[in-house]
Amino acid sequence: MKPVKTGTSGPQKSFIAASQIPFGALVVRAGANTVKAATAADDECILGVAVDDQVQHSVDGFYAAGDVVPIIISGTARLWTRGVSVSLIAGDFVEVASVGGGSTTIPHGIVEEAGSAAGETYTVTTVAKLMEDLTIGAGGGKAVASNVSVGDTTVTLSGADMTALNLSVGDYILMDDNGGNAAVNRVKSKTATVITLVQPATVAMTAAGGSDLVYKMYQAEALLLK
Repeated sequence: MKPVKTGTSGPQKSFIAASQIPFGALVVRAGANTVKAATAADDECILGVAVDDQVQHSVDGFYAAGDVVPIIISGTARLWTRGVSVSLIAGDFVEVASVGGGSTTIPHGIVEEAGSAAGETYTVTTVAKLMEDLTIGAGGGKAVASNVSVGDTTVTLSGADMTALNLSVGDYILMDDNGGNAAVNRVKSKTATVITLVQPATVAMTAAGGSDLVYKMYQAEALLLK
């Protein structure tokens, strides 16, 4: 991943993680002096973006509950978006993404274009404005080729879908069952058809029907507006 902090990032403030938070996630208040990854319902109360640090963590690329989390509270930062079939351009407005089939309660901290993938118009749910173009390429989530149970450490896709996602070791992914559950994970290793995860899956996924999808996540620099 690229550094979350940019040359025009503003000041930072530290909080305690109430639950697991991916590096680069938008965060909101969870309780007294604690934060959690933002959900789609949190557009009005964003505190900032979790900065990647140089400290060894129990899961590489994630803050665990109880960790100190430095966050950027103003200026620009690199935010995460999932690889949907829409390329983003500088000036687009973004909001906290609705994932898991439209659920607004899943903590993930990633963004998507505001206003039903339009992006050109500021909306009440806007949290940031992009400062660079982002070409997604093949885009879209790819269906799992075999079932994934909670606790599994691998995900299998077709060879064609693995090629289309163009994953590298260390990439962040979103696992989305389109039925109320989704979670951010990361690629530990990969073959032509199998992703090994940095942490066991927390979302069960079903191959039948082709609606349970794996998305590659991308970073883009954005100006924080809330």
